[in-house]
Amino acid sequence: MACHTDVMRYACQHCDKSFRHSSVFKTHQRLHTGARPYVCHVCSKDFANWSNCNKHMLRKHGATLAKTVLTPQGKVPINPKTGKPKQFHDPELVKDWSEQILRKRERKK
Repeated sequence: MACHTDVMRYACQHCDKSFRHSSVFKTHQRLHTGARPYVCHVCSKDFANWSNCNKHMLRKHGATLAKTVLTPQGKVPINPKTGKPKQFHDPELVKDWSEQILRKRERKK
């Protein structure tokens, strides 16, 4: 409901910015606090947000922090050891797995 109103519930005490969502507010707070909770497990470089850490992993180490990838067959889990999509020889398995993920998201709403 918060995204459909102009109510900004989260105000930054360091600057004049306000936010609708706590997750965006927490990410913004890291600009002021200097917190860098995301760490590359290969070279130990730290980052303030997940997306920058993931971009670093892709560009420097050829790996990803993502757990899934969208393929022509549907959403497929990524093998954490190789960083590549898991291979499914049966398209029904991909469909079943994708539907299972979508059901989990619907429950969270």
